[in-house]
Amino acid sequence: MNVIVIGGGASGVMHALYLKHLNSDINVTILEQNDRILKKLLKTGNGRCNISNSLMEAKFYNNEKVISNLYNKVKPEVVINFFKSLGLLLKNGNSTRLYPCSESANTVVDLLRNELAASMVDVRCSEEVIKIRKNKLFEVTTNRNKYIADYVVVAAGSIAQEKTNIYEILKELNHSITDIKPGLVALKVKQNLQSIRGIRVKCNAKVINDNKVIYEEVGEVLFKENGLSGVVILNLSRYVKPGYEISLDLFFDYPDINNYISSFLYDKDIEDILRGLLPKMLANYIYTKANGNLGKIFELIHDLRFKVVSDYGFNQGQIVLGGVRVDEINEDFSSKVIDGLYLVGEVLDIDGASGGYNLHFAWSSGIMSAISIFEKSL
Repeated sequence: MNVIVIGGGASGVMHALYLKHLNSDINVTILEQNDRILKKLLKTGNGRCNISNSLMEAKFYNNEKVISNLYNKVKPEVVINFFKSLGLLLKNGNSTRLYPCSESANTVVDLLRNELAASMVDVRCSEEVIKIRKNKLFEVTTNRNKYIADYVVVAAGSIAQEKTNIYEILKELNHSITDIKPGLVALKVKQNLQSIRGIRVKCNAKVINDNKVIYEEVGEVLFKENGLSGVVILNLSRYVKPGYEISLDLFFDYPDINNYISSFLYDKDIEDILRGLLPKMLANYIYTKANGNLGKIFELIHDLRFKVVSDYGFNQGQIVLGGVRVDEINEDFSSKVIDGLYLVGEVLDIDGASGGYNLHFAWSSGIMSAISIFEKSL
């Protein structure tokens, strides 16, 4: 039996390895359009490779039903144990995020490449898929060759930090693609933030539209020259549209801060007090914005607002929101439209929060589809 995997990212590589572990006699070929596989994995976790999260729950995804079904069948520990079986130990660090003990994505990539070679998976790079046809068997045409397969697994990712024609190819196969936009992405704002560029603060960040809170989360915000970044902003980006506002409460965990500031006013200047509470340039930014007015300063330190102009685009988005409609796939990630076709990972309209959730979905959907093909081969 021949299986073609389109895409050498996390979901495609996991599918290939797990299928070969279930049945080493199945022929598996990975077709990767880049000159090497797992390029995007090297960037995850700022190069540390945020493989998963010890708090793996469906509520962190846009489609809780699909994720609940998947994680009931491929429990989170299945992914962790598979990596352990390959000799990769993971650690939490100071959060629920899971990283390799080496804290290096290169460790994970090297291990997976070695395992692909040991498992006799045929990895072919610089092979861009141009067309997929299905008669009795699949015919996959690339820029270099034609391949015949019993099953095709589409694990081609998305256009986040990448170029791909997979959406057009799947449309030709009568699959539907929902509207797509960058996800886990920094946000451009109307205000000029040059003076506070590079400053990081922990705060409670809210998405505001018509003075109504759409979503809020506590975390770190990084000020850019003309925008906002940081983990909490990446998560908020899912809920933001141009014209919405981001509100930062810089003292969410200090409810008595106004009284504290007031207690020093008898012998200290408000500007000096602020500099003792906030990074100097951020204190200056707030003082200037408030024109030194105490009431306005109290307002700004709890509700510092920025109007969103746009996001930073697909090239800087970690993922894509949207993709193949999930009502067109079965629970094992086989297509309801084309028999023998599977769709896994980021190509689907499934996305999760920052923190290893998207990568864990890639691993899990790769495993689930591998189990399905293995069972059909019996």
